[in-house]
Amino acid sequence: DGRMFFTSGHLYATDDMANFTRVIFPHAETVYDICVYDQKLYALCGEKMPDGRYTVSVWENRGGEVSDFRLLFDFKYDVPPLSFACHQDGFYECSFL
Repeated sequence: DGRMFFTSGHLYATDDMANFTRVIFPHAETVYDICVYDQKLYALCGEKMPDGRYTVSVWENRGGEVSDFRLLFDFKYDVPPLSFACHQDGFYECSFL
């Protein structure tokens, strides 16, 4: 039974703590937060662009496997995100610096 864990801006998956793999999200260098809502795992990610702004993205995982992540949405913002909350099946509230 595999597990995912979040630390130091990265998300990892493992079946045993002696061997784990970093989850890579396209165009997202940092995982800022994760939350579980309605039996789904959500990841709040971001990547700093050359102009100093950030591309912020939210990913959803319904099945529990690394390959089950799908991009829900992304947008550009002036500062990196800090955290988010899931509310009423699909609304995401993001907090920024």
